Formats: sequence, structure tokens, C-alpha cells
Amino acid sequence: PKRARGPAAKRPGGGGGGAAKSGPTRDMELQLMASGYTAVGGADEAGRGPLAGPVVAAVVVLPPPSDASWRPPPGLNDSKAISEEEREAIYESLTTDPRVKWAVSVIDHQEIDRINILQAALGAMRRSAVQLLQQH
Repeated sequence: PKRARGPAAKRPGGGGGGAAKSGPTRDMELQLMASGYTAVGGADEAGRGPLAGPVVAAVVVLPPPSDASWRPPPGLNDSKAISEEEREAIYESLTTDPRVKWAVSVIDHQEIDRINILQAALGAMRRSAVQLLQQH
């Protein structure tokens, strides 16, 4: 199967608040799948802002749009726009649904100090993607 790095509109490390953000959409996913990709995953990280601690990244592959039995949980679009309780409910919904594929990686502060925070975030995303691929 073909593997994509993702649309140029959303690269790891880009964005981060401020003005309106453009990013991946379900339409972009449909376009990639129509061109031959069998799955499209999204990656994100947490921990680039703090001065200490690990960086954590996840890659998630949602069921394809053709799966009419699955709908994204309400609020999935932006975790910063919902309450902690809503985030926890979405997390539970996604991580317990066997149709949702996901993997998480953590890079500790020693490795961040050695390679820098950007490389750590990118590395955590890469590790998560590799873990996801190895699950299948």
C-alpha cells in the first residue's frame, strides 16, 4: 500500500495558536484514499511548550469515511476547546473502539536534551507511526 507523509498544509511543528489554522480535513483524507492510500493517519504531540518533562506523540487512524456505522465523537476537532471531562470521554471512546487504530510514544527529557525538542517531537511521531504499522 502507498504511504503518505501528509498534506503540506499540516506538518509536524507547524501551527500552535494565534490566527485561524488550516489543517487536514476529512476531504483531504478522501482525496488521498481515492488516489490509492488504504489508510490515512493523523499525528500530534504534547510537551513542546514546557521547560521540563517528556514529549508525547500519538498517531491515530480513524475508520474510513465509507464506514457508515462510525461517527467521530463530538468535540474531536480541538482538544483545547473542550473540558477535561469531554477529553477523557473522547479518549475512552477512541481507545476502546477496535476500529480506531492508534499508537503513542514518549521521549524523555534526557533524549530531548541530547537531540532538541523539535527532533524529539518528530521522533516521537515517527516512533508512533512505526508502532502502528507493526501492529498490522
